[in-house]
Amino acid sequence: MIAVPCINFRTTFNTLFWIYTAVVLVLTTIGMRTLLSRNRFRLRHEGGLWEGFKRWFRDSGASVFLFVAFLVIAYQMYIYVFKMHLDEDDARWIAEANDALVKNRMLLHNPATGEYIGRFVGEMVKDVYSPWCMYLAWLSRMTRVRAVVVAHTVYPPILLGLSYCVYYEIGCQLFKGKHERGIFLLMVSVINLFMAGNVYTQSVFTLTRIWQGKAVVAAVAIPAIFCVILRVQTEDSLRDWALMIIAGASCCLFSGMGIAIGLLMLAVYGAYVTACSVAKMIKAGSSKRARLARIGVWIASVLPSIVFALGYMRLKG
Repeated sequence: MIAVPCINFRTTFNTLFWIYTAVVLVLTTIGMRTLLSRNRFRLRHEGGLWEGFKRWFRDSGASVFLFVAFLVIAYQMYIYVFKMHLDEDDARWIAEANDALVKNRMLLHNPATGEYIGRFVGEMVKDVYSPWCMYLAWLSRMTRVRAVVVAHTVYPPILLGLSYCVYYEIGCQLFKGKHERGIFLLMVSVINLFMAGNVYTQSVFTLTRIWQGKAVVAAVAIPAIFCVILRVQTEDSLRDWALMIIAGASCCLFSGMGIAIGLLMLAVYGAYVTACSVAKMIKAGSSKRARLARIGVWIASVLPSIVFALGYMRLKG
């Protein structure tokens, strides 16, 4: 979100780097303080977070299924790190990240030739409102590792683990039994290995080029939006609606495809919520304020996708 205005106003990459680094440090500090305050008793009297994790794993009743699922996922991570599949379709993103690091300008050079253009043209227009390449550049400078190595080797296992964390949360929403949750995660990890019917399936994007923005949409963002929708359906709390706003906005930042798919998913679900709210107000005479508040929060969750789509169409002309 910080990169989008920085790119539009032609600021330097150094400006974006220091602003984003400061924000990350502040949010990390707040998050760590919150985590430690909520787990203070466990850290002092129950052996710490690691002991708590082992106790949860042992008492979950699904340790066998989870253990096998972890082995399958670890194998997939091993393939990414040591048996990497090269896909030249991501050359534009890597070139844009390198240009930002070397030339201190963002999306103002032709990624194919390195020639200075000074404006957003071609496929670079999509990256103005979906600046995933700038995040790779930030990671490269923070870790002191070349952008291509960060994208192809360092970050894929992290993204893959994040993807399966989202799937586990979906399993928690779909199944109450702990055995079923472990089986669900195992089935997802195994099915991904056998869904390479063509190069455009979600599993192929997940297991062969998860470092690309559109692959992050397929592997993480779409399942995350689906998971939040399930949470809203079961709990219907404002906290979950806030997560939906964050999920919808983050989906836009990965890829132009994320702008379209995120808008489509949230719009369809919003139409369903609106229809149900109106029907309940008419039938049961329920609180109009509560129902209208849900509709208002849904509109807020769609706004980032609409704004990003309009901004992209403006640049595209």
